[in-house]
Amino acid sequence: MEGMKRILIVEDDSHIADLLALHLRDEGYHIEHAADGIAGMAMLEQGVGMRSFSI
Repeated sequence: MEGMKRILIVEDDSHIADLLALHLRDEGYHIEHAADGIAGMAMLEQGVGMRSFSI
């Protein structure tokens, strides 16, 4: 995973999130998913200093 670009998908529809993740993984991205904005913000706050997201 070193050097992989990371994308955080914040999407409440799991079918849409899964479809996006599938295609983005095929393009070489590491994907993380949050089901809502609160969870997404928590993931970003926890990730400061440990991991960063490309998008």
